[in-house]
Amino acid sequence: MLYTMVTKPELFNAYFAFSPAAWYDDNVVVKQFRKSLPNTAGNTHYFYVTLGGDENPIITGAFNGLVNALQNLAPNDLTWLHHINKGADHEQNAKQSVRSALDGAFNHFDMTSND
Repeated sequence: MLYTMVTKPELFNAYFAFSPAAWYDDNVVVKQFRKSLPNTAGNTHYFYVTLGGDENPIITGAFNGLVNALQNLAPNDLTWLHHINKGADHEQNAKQSVRSALDGAFNHFDMTSND
């Protein structure tokens, strides 16, 4: 998902990453994300990335690298949010993240129901 976001950002209007596996191969995903993120200007509209608070330090370090790249290199037209689900492990994080990700995307694209 992260690779697609930075190499083919026009494919989707929103991207979600729950405990992304950005740590492998010496954080190559974080490095590529950082390098390519500025090139997404004009394409990607919403990105939501989360981490379980009880994830291991390697995954947490990669997550922090992604957030750092977003803070420093995200294009102005990218709306992005990050969240750490306290007490959640890798599996629980995805379950706890889905609703917030969808709510954020629906609000961003003004697709909320008037009910």
